[in-house]
Amino acid sequence: MRRATQIARGLWQGPFPPPDAVDLRSSGFDVLVLCAKEAQPPASAYPGVDVVHAPFDDRGQPPTLHELTTAACAARVAASERSAGRSVLVTCWMGQNRSGLVSALALRFLTGLSGEDCRRIVQARVPGALANPYFVEVLAGLPARCAVSNAAGL
Repeated sequence: MRRATQIARGLWQGPFPPPDAVDLRSSGFDVLVLCAKEAQPPASAYPGVDVVHAPFDDRGQPPTLHELTTAACAARVAASERSAGRSVLVTCWMGQNRSGLVSALALRFLTGLSGEDCRRIVQARVPGALANPYFVEVLAGLPARCAVSNAAGL
């Protein structure tokens, strides 16, 4: 199984962490974002880490409005926590599509870059990420916003 990859300073993307006896805090993570709908263990499985439950599907169909809202809310929390100096790990089952979407959206909140630029950054750091064409389409439709001065440490 693949290890977590740093997307930007303090923002990591990876596969689903083992659900038992994992001390993510000692690995340097303050916040864990769980995006895999099929795996949502309780926060108590990750002592000392704030857990964000953001379950949604990657089933090869267009995401629903609820799923997009879930992803965007998780990304906003990840960006906020990262801006506060905390280290964030965004996960899904394989560490590619759902976590890639949330990581790219968080990067956009942090930097103001376009969704397309954020997609490219995530894909450059995580080969095989964001292969879901619907997630790519969502990101392609997001223009650049007023940039925050390299807050993501790119």
